[in-house]
Amino acid sequence: MNSLASAISLAATLATTHAALAQHTRVLCEVSDNYGSTWRDTLSVWPGQRVDVRVRFELVDVPAGLTVLGFAGATYQPTLTNWRPALGDTRSLFSFPGLDQGCGPTFETAYDGRHIRDFPGMTGRVAPFGSGGQGTGSSCGVLTHFVDPTNVLRFAGSKNTTPNTNPAWGVASAQQPQNLAQTNFVASLNATVFKYAVTLAPRTTAPRQLVASVPRQWMSGGIAKWYLNALGTSVLNLSIRDEDIVPATILVHERCPGDLIGGTFPNPSGPGSPNIPGPDGSVNIDDLLYFIVEFRAGRLAADLDDGSGEGVQDQAVTIEDLLFFLVHFEQGC
Repeated sequence: MNSLASAISLAATLATTHAALAQHTRVLCEVSDNYGSTWRDTLSVWPGQRVDVRVRFELVDVPAGLTVLGFAGATYQPTLTNWRPALGDTRSLFSFPGLDQGCGPTFETAYDGRHIRDFPGMTGRVAPFGSGGQGTGSSCGVLTHFVDPTNVLRFAGSKNTTPNTNPAWGVASAQQPQNLAQTNFVASLNATVFKYAVTLAPRTTAPRQLVASVPRQWMSGGIAKWYLNALGTSVLNLSIRDEDIVPATILVHERCPGDLIGGTFPNPSGPGSPNIPGPDGSVNIDDLLYFIVEFRAGRLAADLDDGSGEGVQDQAVTIEDLLFFLVHFEQGC
């Protein structure tokens, strides 16, 4: 009888352990070419296009009977690989004015680490998951970006100069417990917590691939937290596994050097701005007429080459640009 009771007890323990291990947190990156109106895990774009990136935390496989109220917090460092500012890649500034801790409007004149509403085109920590300050006076310094030596764009506090300086100085996303946040509390097991936007170098010709991710090894404590009660006194801490990280891929089309016009895409400035011209995958009379207008006006849209024949811009419009264009116009795609 004692052996039977021990076996039953062991089985119950194993079942409880299995149920606890079944739940896990997925960290997903997604990308958009329309300011975030739609999101995907893989996106094909042209050089010069804006791409918005978001980070989501999702709790999955919650055991029956366990009540989870919503996302509590995590500190992490989003990255974008194959980042090439020397070629012309740029990052959009974070949106401001943001929102105060109570999600009311602020009057900041420059970005100060505040969270923002989850509206199309807005970037930064998404309210209410930026309830803790991340401005210049915070322990981590104001939220910013770094370009690491491995051609990686990385987001963290300004004091976190390397990903290992202090993982607690990464992007801090957390909301107050329900009894404090009241109507601002997001009771969801799927939380969008951070967004940023980049514009890819407009004059590159070779195909490229960039990957947006959240490296597990640079997450503070390697965990995500979820509230189990309204007071915030009971929290579910879940370790992030490698398989929980779901990256997003940005594929940049190959572009002919003579392909300047024919397509349009959203203005990198943001929603409400007129679409801008871009390549369309072919070289024709439209490209020639466009180049002539830009060349005669001396505008940088006609800055195609520095005389090397390699398509390197030199911030000047000269005869070298004309010769470069004519060669590739004749060759076509």
